[in-house]
Parts: sequence; structure tokens; C-alpha cells
Amino acid sequence: MNDYIATELSSGAIAQAMQQLLQKKRELVILKEQLQKIRNNAEAKKDQNRKIKGKENEADIIIQKLFAAIVDDIDWIYKQRLCAAVSYSLNNKNFGDVRFDVKFDIKFEELWRNKIIKEGGITGQRGLLSKSLLSSNVHEFFQDQFKKPSVNLDHLPPYAFFLQFCFTLAKPYISRDDKTFYICENPIRKDKVFGLPIKEGSSWKGNILWTARKLIELDALLTADQKINKLRQLVNLFGHEREEKENLRKGRLHFYPTFFDKIGLEVINPHDRKIKSGKNPIPIETVPAGAKGKFSILYLPFDLMCLSLPDIKREVTTDLEIIPKAVCQMMRIYGFSAKKSSGFGIVGNDVEEGMLKSKLFANDCSFTNFNEMNASFKSLSQEVASHDE
Repeated sequence: MNDYIATELSSGAIAQAMQQLLQKKRELVILKEQLQKIRNNAEAKKDQNRKIKGKENEADIIIQKLFAAIVDDIDWIYKQRLCAAVSYSLNNKNFGDVRFDVKFDIKFEELWRNKIIKEGGITGQRGLLSKSLLSSNVHEFFQDQFKKPSVNLDHLPPYAFFLQFCFTLAKPYISRDDKTFYICENPIRKDKVFGLPIKEGSSWKGNILWTARKLIELDALLTADQKINKLRQLVNLFGHEREEKENLRKGRLHFYPTFFDKIGLEVINPHDRKIKSGKNPIPIETVPAGAKGKFSILYLPFDLMCLSLPDIKREVTTDLEIIPKAVCQMMRIYGFSAKKSSGFGIVGNDVEEGMLKSKLFANDCSFTNFNEMNASFKSLSQEVASHDE
């Protein structure tokens, strides 16, 4: 917790609300102590429970005001940290008497989930995520340079191409952030600058490589030697993995990050094998179904410059067979999310702003679904075969 957040917690409206909650907690402790001392008097117990319920309602009102004071005028990134700090403080053992379990932090986290995550994920409150960009005067810069990357192919080799399309999630996307200080125990990975959910280029690379290997392994029409040759071809596309220590090489594919502007919530409720019911639901931040993201990759065959033209065409044609199939199967079948074996991280067949850009095309090849994308790659293969430098 930095000094500025600590100052926020110790002064102003937030500090005043925290002190009011501390007083309510002390009053609840006294009331619950009195309740335990009541014996064989149902009417007295009922009256005491009524008093306890009233104090809890008063505390709920204070918690709601405290939450509203945080989320109204503070930017998204700082808002996350401050809400986490408040939740931590409410759960801290130094926050009043702990002889009775009065957990205001749980109610505060419920407000966070219901307003920021659930509403912000689906019902149009995307401004909660994008206001931080607007308030920092970097919204246009983000849109131009990060959300929709572009490439100038004029200075690149003739067989380089750029693939880009906007997909819509059919199932939620899950990832894991490395934050240890956050209001939710399972936060989705976010960009450190913009505070938006992100799927990094290295993550795209790993998912597509895994899918390409899977497709080769499952191809019954290939012999064992053919499979080995296909797997070697993947090194040309993706480069060596970290385990390799000698003769390392870079791959021909370059991956761009994808940003999302919605956050949702999934709840996993592990069931006890004996009683067949769940006791401790686990909330997990997600990018919800219906959210959109921009997928972008650049193919740059830098290592083919010294080869003969027939060898270059053979290498590029082989790559053009692997890439669209791996991208399509990853997006539509295998998924690209954590827990993808359970169906997370799948997209619909239709895409927006689909574009395959190559210097071999007279005009950029556009498409609106993955079938048309595959057709675009076939057209590019034909252009490669007929091209004569």
C-alpha cells in the first residue's frame, strides 16, 4: 500500500466512514455478547436479534456510502487499489474487537462484484474501465497504437503479411494476474499502464503453437516422418522454446496483445464428495461472453532472404497451410483461455474488420468469418505460387 492510499484511509470521508464502521462493530460485539447471556427467554432473544439486525443495516448503509465515495470520481486503476486497501483494512485484526465474526469486508467485496464487475461486464457500464483512459488524455493514443495496431508493409519482404480481425467471445475468457494486493482473490490479468484486461502476445503465441502441435499429432493422414517434419516447421514459425540452449532462432510470426474493455465474474463452487454440495464458492474475474477483442499477427520471413525463389515459395506455402488452420481451430474449437478444457475462451464464427494485408494483393483481402479467412489465405497461396521477382 503506497503512502497516498494510506493517507486516503486515514483522512477525509473514507476515514470518517471507517471510524463509523468501527463504532458499529463495537456496538454489534456488545449486542452479541448480551445475546449469548440470555437464557430461556424467547421474547428477549427475539428483541435482541432485532437490535442486532438494525445495527447491521446501519452498517450496510455506511458501507454503501463508503463504496460510493470511492467509485464515483476516481480513475479505474487507482480505484482498484483503494478498494483493495479498504477491504484489507476492514478485515484486519486491528480493526476493532474480533471476539465475534463481524466481517464488513465481505459486504464491501459484494458491492464491488455487483456494481463494478457484473454491471461493468455486461450492462453497458464500460465507462468504468475506459474513463481512466479519457481522464489521462491517452484515449486516442490507446485506440491508434494499442487497441488497433497497424503495420506498414512497404519496407518488409514481399511475402510478409499482416492478419487482423475483431472477434466476439462466445464463452468467458479467464487468465491469472500476478497481483497479490487486489479486492478479488482471483483477478484477471490487466495491463499495468491502462488497467484494462489484456491477453499478451506471448500468450497468443503459446496457444497457437499448442494448437498447431495438436493438429499435427491428430492428423491420421500423416506418417511418423511427415509429423516430425511438420513439427520442425513449427520452429520456423514460432522459434525455439526456452528449454533450448544452443542454436536458438526467432520465429517468423510476431504477435500483438489484445485488450478488452469489459470485466465479468464467474463463480466456481467445488462440491464435497460426501455431502455432494459446495461450501466455499470461489469468485473468479473474467472477460465475459460478448466482449470483443482485436487479434493481430505479422508474418515476417526474415530468414528466407538468401534462399532461391523456389525454396522461398515452398517455405512460405507450407507456412500458409499451417497458420490459418491453427488460428481457426484455436479460436473456434480448443480455446485460448485458462480452463479451456472446460469450454472457456471460445469465440463465434463471425468476425468484424477482418483483413489479410499483403504486398502481393492489389487490395487488402477482407473477410467476415473464419471460412472467408481460410479462403483469403488460399488466395494468398496462389499469389505466392504465381509471383515472380
